[in-house]
Amino acid sequence: MKKYIVLTGCLMIMCITLKAQTDTIARRIILIGDAGQLTDGRHPVVDAVRNNIPLDKKTTVLFLGDNLYKHGLPDLENSGYNASKAVLDSQLSIVRNTKAKVIMIPGNHDWQ
Repeated sequence: MKKYIVLTGCLMIMCITLKAQTDTIARRIILIGDAGQLTDGRHPVVDAVRNNIPLDKKTTVLFLGDNLYKHGLPDLENSGYNASKAVLDSQLSIVRNTKAKVIMIPGNHDWQ
């Protein structure tokens, strides 16, 4: 009988402990600035966020500008268009297949 009382007590303590670890975050906002350049075709900050921060429905990723160096997104016919678009695509991919949202604010380097 004592064994069952001790077991019940342990289970109650575990339930209280597990309840205390419930996620209490209402909103998570991730701020990323100066993300306008890739390194070996990847963006290290975007990769770090993707690998270390939950990208759930509570999360919004906010790019703070200077999303493209040095002169922004050129015209579609420009030879540099695909390279510039790849930078933006890598930034937007941070929320792909997640419930997180992304907002991009243009900076002074984002206009050509």
